[in-house]
Amino acid sequence: MIIKFGDGIEIYLLGVLNQKATCELRVSRFFEGIVSATFFFFFALSTMTAVPLAQRFGERKILLISLYISVFFAVFCAAVPNYHTLIFSRALVGLGVGLNSATIGVFVSKAASSQSVADLSLFMKGSIALTLGGGWVSLLGWLVMDAVQWQTFIVLTSLPLFVLA
Repeated sequence: MIIKFGDGIEIYLLGVLNQKATCELRVSRFFEGIVSATFFFFFALSTMTAVPLAQRFGERKILLISLYISVFFAVFCAAVPNYHTLIFSRALVGLGVGLNSATIGVFVSKAASSQSVADLSLFMKGSIALTLGGGWVSLLGWLVMDAVQWQTFIVLTSLPLFVLA
């Protein structure tokens, strides 16, 4: 369920990232929204293609690839020199998060027993992990956001997934 924790981190991070990064990169409020829109567009696009990819290549392989994409481009986002590279990196993070969000359900349903109680339990753990990821971003933001730059904050929020990958 650490993958769902990472999804929560990346989704909740958009709010913090948009305000801090776009202010430093000196872009308008309209372009600030483009960062989120691009993330969710690629999230939706990859969600639609995740199951066919998982059927062709295997759920485990797609989950690992999506995890590596998410982690690499989340950390890469901390080193972006300009707004266009920020959009590119957040688009690829959205791609990775969308792939693993859709694939994890198929992977869990195959791994779980046929009892509906077990399936519901796994689903709830995934939802809790998603919320805890958002809580991690909020807590870390409250503790260190004023003391560090947004680039350092992105790396700190990505540490749990970086350790996993």
